[in-house]
Amino acid sequence: MKLVNLTEHIICLRGKAGELHIPPSGRVARVSQTPITICKEEIDNVPVNIIQYVEKKVFTYNLKGDKDIVNDLPKSEEGTWFIVSSIVQDVIEREDAICPDTGATSSKGADGKPLYIQRFRSKSRNK
Repeated sequence: MKLVNLTEHIICLRGKAGELHIPPSGRVARVSQTPITICKEEIDNVPVNIIQYVEKKVFTYNLKGDKDIVNDLPKSEEGTWFIVSSIVQDVIEREDAICPDTGATSSKGADGKPLYIQRFRSKSRNK
């Protein structure tokens, strides 16, 4: 199995046998979203804006911040899993995309960011 990290972070996967550090691949999958305001209210003089995102498009950036020519995730490859952010995974329909499970089984640092994960999340059970 091959893992391709399409996030900008090193993914540290920890298991009983040790740790696996998965470096960024150099391409970062992002979601372009156009927000529309569906509600503007105030509660106790605090503005509360509720927005909804439309026109979701997935594209990739290289790590220098330049938008890649590729306007989608890499093509599927036999035996390859693509690690993406949970936001990207929410908008795509790919059986080969997984995201870090940063829930109860992960460990977080003082800043709240995950130090390591113990598993990935997938939308599909077919791979």
